[in-house]
Formats: sequence, C-alpha cells, structure tokens
Amino acid sequence: MPCAIGIDIGGTFLKAGLVTASGELQHFLQLPTEAEQGPDSVIARLAEAVEALSARAPEPVVGIGIGCAGHVDAAGQRVSYPPNFPGWTVVPLVDRLRERLLFAGPILLDNDANAAARGEAAFGAGRGLKHFLLITLGTGVGGAVVLDGKVWRGLSGGAGEFGHTTIHYRGPRCNCGARGCIEAYVGEAYLKRQVRPLLRRHPESALFPLLASRRKIRIHDLLEAARSGDALAQQILTRAGRRLGYALVNVVHLLDIRTVLIGGGASHAGEWILEPVREALLERLMPPFREGIELRLAALGNRAGVLGAAQLVFEQTG
Repeated sequence: MPCAIGIDIGGTFLKAGLVTASGELQHFLQLPTEAEQGPDSVIARLAEAVEALSARAPEPVVGIGIGCAGHVDAAGQRVSYPPNFPGWTVVPLVDRLRERLLFAGPILLDNDANAAARGEAAFGAGRGLKHFLLITLGTGVGGAVVLDGKVWRGLSGGAGEFGHTTIHYRGPRCNCGARGCIEAYVGEAYLKRQVRPLLRRHPESALFPLLASRRKIRIHDLLEAARSGDALAQQILTRAGRRLGYALVNVVHLLDIRTVLIGGGASHAGEWILEPVREALLERLMPPFREGIELRLAALGNRAGVLGAAQLVFEQTG
C-alpha cells in the first residue's frame, strides 16, 4: 500500500510518521523541536527523520507532508514568523528541505493546525462533519476552520489563526508581538509562566514546593494537582477555560459554526477546560447561536498533525 511521510513541527516537539492512505501509522518518531537553535538545525533533524522513515517504507514514499506552526503562504512553500520559534523570520522550508534530500516527489507544507484538522476530518472526531472549528492547545494556541468539508486557508494561507485573536486590547504581550491574544492567556508557555507568581501567594497549594525547585512547572503538574483537589490548580484551569470560551464566542458569531473540537496537549485537562468553555459560550452567545453548540475532544492526540500532513499528500496525489 502507498505510504506518505507526515511531519508535525510544533513549538515543543517535532513528530514524524510513515502513514498509509487508510490512516495507518506504521512508524512514528518524536524529537525535541529546539526551534531556538534556528531553522538550519530544525531542517537537519527533519531530513534525518525523513531518511529514517524512508528506509523503513516497504515501497517508495509517494510524498512528504509537513504541518508547521506559523503563517504558511498560499503556495505552501514558506513559513513566516512562527511566534514560538525565536529568531525565525521567513523560511523557505520546502526548498531548504529538498536541498538536503534526494527526493523527487512532492513536498507539501501547511500550518500545523490545518494539518491536524485534516487528520481529524479524515480519521478522527471530525469525520463526517461538513463544518467545524479545531482548536489546538499546545505551546501556543492554534486554530483551523473546516467549511464544506475543506480546510479554509483564506487569501494568503493564514486563515484560522485563532490563537492571535484579541480578547483584551491591553492584555499581556504575546510572542507574536500583540497584546491580549488568547494564546497569551491559555497557551502552555503562558500558563506555566503565570503559575510561579500565583504560588508565592498560595503556600497551601500542593504546587508550592515547586517554587524552590529548578525544574520547570509543567501542564502535567497543574493537571495532577487539579485532579487531587488543589484549589489553585483548579482555579487556573477554570479561568483558562472561560477565557477560551469568550474567544470562541467571537468565532461562532462570525462563522456560524456549531461544532468545536479541542485538541493538543492541554486538552488532556478534559472537563477542567471544557466545562468552563461551555459555561462561557452559553453565557455570551446570542440565543440563536446556542442551539446545537457542541464541544468535542479531538480523537487523534499527538498523531493528528502527522496523519493530517500525510493526508495532504494523498489529497494532492490521489
């Protein structure tokens, strides 16, 4: 059966897999992205991953699909200014990767959230849906819009940048340079940053001992504390969920989409995030928009971007 290589370049991890047209993930690799080392370093690791997976393919790979954080141009060639990739500007990712590979087939590029939406639409929680919004909660906050069964990329390829919609014009500064983006409130990098100053005022919290530790506070720490009944951890997650809900109100009113999929690492918070999102939606949506509103957890976990990037290849070559 023909195979494609799907790659998901996120702010924390680079994931790659050998995928069949039916969505079977035959082999999977995960490496630290280490984007702060610059594009050359990341592209070198991409090439290594492609070569390792190609060597395990039972027949020649039909194409390489890549989902990458940041603005991807309409031609699917360049990624521009990914907010959580320090020092990156405009990177001709496809050309740079092809220079390192002896590969004549198609190399296709899209935004990482768009790739995840393709994966969920083909193989996951979006299967059978004509319209849905996918929100990815990871290092940053991504978004993708599916209309009439297709990812809507907009005029220049950048549609769906939900994480950089503003909920407070004087809010905290985001890595994109703007203030008050929803990513600056609920992205993992920002949640972790907010915890330390809060802990100084809450010595009763189970998380308080981490103040004296040199280890970074992780989302996993927040989730464990919340599940054990820690009031501060629950408060942080609930507040993040309500803010996410307020931002979603704008999208539902704008696009009249009623199904929202929540994916990415922070989605493991489950109802700690989803319940306050629902409350905010029902509180702020105009009555006609409340009917049929549905939140779902994405189904594919950290495989969504890899499967969706491979699906991009099959769509183009099938």
